[in-house]
Amino acid sequence: MLKYIDTYSFGAKDLNGLSLIKENDYLYSAFSYAVKSAMSDLTSYWATSDAQKVITEETFEYIWDNFLEHRGTMIDMALSKTSESGHYTRVNSVSKEFCQNFLEDFYDSFPIDDNFENNKLRSRLAAAVDVEFDYLSELHKLSLTEDSRDVYNVWKASAMRNSQNEELFNYLWGKVKRERGATDQKQEILRAALDRDSLSDWLIKKIAKSSPKRLKRVVVSDIGDKIRQNNRALRSYQTRNSETPSPEIQDRIDELKEILVTLENRAMLFVGCDDYSVVESLIDCLSRDNLPWLMPSAANHYWLSTRISRIIESSE
Repeated sequence: MLKYIDTYSFGAKDLNGLSLIKENDYLYSAFSYAVKSAMSDLTSYWATSDAQKVITEETFEYIWDNFLEHRGTMIDMALSKTSESGHYTRVNSVSKEFCQNFLEDFYDSFPIDDNFENNKLRSRLAAAVDVEFDYLSELHKLSLTEDSRDVYNVWKASAMRNSQNEELFNYLWGKVKRERGATDQKQEILRAALDRDSLSDWLIKKIAKSSPKRLKRVVVSDIGDKIRQNNRALRSYQTRNSETPSPEIQDRIDELKEILVTLENRAMLFVGCDDYSVVESLIDCLSRDNLPWLMPSAANHYWLSTRISRIIESSE
């Protein structure tokens, strides 16, 4: 089966007489050399002005239609310009808007099939131009047949990098089988969910109740980081607005307080874990009123139990 990137064509119109180049062997050879050199130049750290005279919005479609070997580079450039990341952002001869329109048109025409290479590219395009893409439905569909395992893994990797759907991470967690390496798989899913700020309450409760201590450490550490971050933001707002704050500032202060309550409630789910690292992290997560709940788990760690006792006593 042909890769779709090899068959897609703009049907580029003759712009500035470019079609005449093919009618002259010398001009075609010269232009081919110029395109090859420009593409090589664009993939290097510096994109020279000469290269950008060759690869422009006016020549883009013509080059795509007539020089198939450079299509991968042109896709990379368009994705880089659209995401405003990578060294192609230094290319000024093609705008972000032009690249966005190109990728959207290309993506809209893309076939939905089981070709591995097509799905690798479609997953990259979806991440760039379709912010509402339903990764969960795509994985459900692909999980129905074992023949789609490689394609499934392509979309799974893309989903873990790009999705912010808590249900998707719940689904991936549930798909992990009880076998050697299962904890490593779950940790990968967990870190992806945390990176996307998409760890559900359901999954946190499940980890707190029955997961290995290694996974509990990851969650509690993340909760601690978020508590410190939001506490700093709250103190900043309160310090800068010590007098009567504006309604907008007060709303933000109230929002931060609600976030901190939610985070502490999540942390409380782990007070029954006696792992040293978990207990140590929880000491910084919990308010003084909730620290007594941590004492039984800290009983086997003299320094930690002593530290908790001192904090509790200092508030009396």
